[in-house]
Amino acid sequence: MERQENLKGGGAYANRHKIQRKGEPDLSADELMVIIAFASLLVNMLGLIITIIVTMLDKK
Repeated sequence: MERQENLKGGGAYANRHKIQRKGEPDLSADELMVIIAFASLLVNMLGLIITIIVTMLDKK
């Protein structure tokens, strides 16, 4: 039964080999949220680092 569902939906094989199923986006909503969260975190850290460098240069 489970094997049949995997074949029908693309399932584990499609996930493992990054095959895009018809009518479905290649990323799930949860994966997209995690990527967005990490991207915003990275941007914030970059901004913090730039701010620190600017203030250090400004004090001289």
